Amino acid sequence: MIEQSPRPPQTRNRFTELSFASVVEKKEKTIAEYIAERHPDWPPIKLKFYFGQHDTFKDMVGMKNHVKKADISFYESDNKEDTQMLQKLANADPDQLPSDRFDQVMKKLFGRRAQWNYNLRIKDTVWDAMFQSLYGSKNIIGGIDIRPEDSPTRAEMHKLIFKPYVKPDFDKTLEALKTNEKKSASQQHIREDRMTNRFPEELEKIMIAHPELKDKPDITILFTLGAYHTSLFHKFESQGVDTKDTFSRRPYVFDYRTQLAREIAFGKEPDRDLLAKAYLSDTLYTVLTAIRTHAHFDKSNDEEVLYTRQIASFFTTEEIEKIHKYRMKMRFRIGASDKTESLTRVLNEALHDKDLAPLPLTSQEVHERVVKQEKGRIKQEVALRRIAKATMTQRRSQAA
Repeated sequence: MIEQSPRPPQTRNRFTELSFASVVEKKEKTIAEYIAERHPDWPPIKLKFYFGQHDTFKDMVGMKNHVKKADISFYESDNKEDTQMLQKLANADPDQLPSDRFDQVMKKLFGRRAQWNYNLRIKDTVWDAMFQSLYGSKNIIGGIDIRPEDSPTRAEMHKLIFKPYVKPDFDKTLEALKTNEKKSASQQHIREDRMTNRFPEELEKIMIAHPELKDKPDITILFTLGAYHTSLFHKFESQGVDTKDTFSRRPYVFDYRTQLAREIAFGKEPDRDLLAKAYLSDTLYTVLTAIRTHAHFDKSNDEEVLYTRQIASFFTTEEIEKIHKYRMKMRFRIGASDKTESLTRVLNEALHDKDLAPLPLTSQEVHERVVKQEKGRIKQEVALRRIAKATMTQRRSQAA
C-alpha cells in the first residue's frame, strides 16, 4: 500500500481496501450504503465520467469544461509524482501566471528541466490537454488506479496490449489476437475491481485532508478515462452512486480492435468477421501512427478511428485473408527493417483494387476522407429512403 500520513485515532483505518472489498464480495452493502453509514455528515457524492481516446491533444481537450464543474479529479494513474505535479498545476493562479505559453508555466512551476521536457515530449499530447485543463482549476487530485505493488503491474498490462500476434497463417493470427484480448480483458477486470474497491478509501483520505468539502451542497468527482472503461461506469452505477457519463464526441465510434476488446470484456464470443476487421484496422492504425510521427497529425485521433473503420468495412474476411498472405510475402521480400514501407505498399495495393484512394499522409487528408465518406453514406441513405418511399407510393397506387 502507498504510505499514508497519520490519521486521527477516531478515523484511522476506517476504510481499508481489504475491509471494503470483503463487504462488497459478500454483497452486504453497496458503496453508497457503506459511505452513508460511515459518514452521514458527508454531502451527496456525484461521479462524472469523461470517456474518450487518450492519444492526441484534441482527444481530451473537451475535458476542460467538466473540470470547471468538478471538485475532485481522478485520472488513469496512481503515480505519486504525477499526482503531485497535477495538484500543483491545479493549485496555480492563472492571473499571476498566464497560460498563453504553457512551457513558461511549466518552467515557473517546476523549473527549466520541466520546460524542456514539456516542449520535447508533452506538448500537443493527451497529457498537455490534461495539464491545461487542470491548470488553475483548484481541483483536488486523487488516484485509485494501479499501484507499484499490484499484480499485474502497469508494465505487464501494456506488454500484453502490444504483444505481437501476427503469424504466417491467417487463422492462427486471428486466434492469437483473440487470446491476447481475452488475457487483457481478464487483467482489466482485476484492475477495475481494484479501482472500485479503492474508491471509498481514497475519498476518505481526501475528505480528511480537505474538511472544507463537507460544507458544499454536493461533491462532484470527475473520472477521466479511455473509452474502453465504460464498464467502470456501470460498476459504480450498480453500487448506488449518483453517476453520469459523457464522451469526447457524440456519437462515439470505437475502432474495430477496441470493439473486439469490449465484446470479449462483456463476455461475448467474437465472430471471425470481427476478428478479421480488427486485424485489418490494427494494421491500418500501425501505418497511420508511423506516418503521424513524421507528419505531425494535429486532428483528433477520433478521425483516424473513423477512417480505419470506414476502410476495414469495405473488405470481406476472405479479402482480408488475401491481404494477410500478400503481407507475409512482402515482409520477407522487403525486410523487417522496412516494416512501415512494406505495410504501406500492401495496403495501398489493396485500396487500389477497391478503387479507393491511397493511405493519407496528413491529418488534413484523413479529415477530408472521413468527411467525404460520411457525406457519401448520408447521400446514399437519403437516396435509399426516397426509392423506398417511391416504391411504396407505386404499390399503393396499383392497389387502388
